[in-house]
Amino acid sequence: MKTILIILLLLIPFQAQAFNEWTKKDTAYQITYSIFHILDWRQTQNIAKSKEHCMHESNPIIGRCASSSNVNTYFITTLALHTSIAYILPVKYRRLWQITWIGLEAGAVALNYSAGIRLDF
Repeated sequence: MKTILIILLLLIPFQAQAFNEWTKKDTAYQITYSIFHILDWRQTQNIAKSKEHCMHESNPIIGRCASSSNVNTYFITTLALHTSIAYILPVKYRRLWQITWIGLEAGAVALNYSAGIRLDF
């Protein structure tokens, strides 16, 4: 948690520049990221609730045998943090940030799906 706070404090100087430059395109990228993040969240909830409760979760922060509560806390926190960082970053870094994380989340969802972890709602 200290690391997250330090990162946010380091990004505050960029805040004034970024606030007036958020565009519809930024919103579209952020929504795309959020969709993949939520899909990954749902798959990870399914892992936590599965009969094979200790299925391998590759995210070391969540851990191998995470509870549903830990999963929810992690995904809520990281969604808010990602959005905040995207909003604070200067335009030239924001797109790289968003596209990189869209790719990582899409890859996680695809990998989970190929391992048999479905998306049931």
